[in-house]
Amino acid sequence: MTVSKDETLDILFGKIDNELKNLANETVDMYSGEVADKVTKRLDRTMSAVPCGLPVMP
Repeated sequence: MTVSKDETLDILFGKIDNELKNLANETVDMYSGEVADKVTKRLDRTMSAVPCGLPVMP
């Protein structure tokens, strides 16, 4: 029997993604101008490097 947990995983990853975006926004809000732009770019690169999916053991 196979049980699909896709919906649950989508919800959890959505919550994680929202939390990371909120933290990024709070960090950027602490800075202004050029520094904020640099922080935003760095956070965008970091967020794009976060792996997605779960490792599957055979």
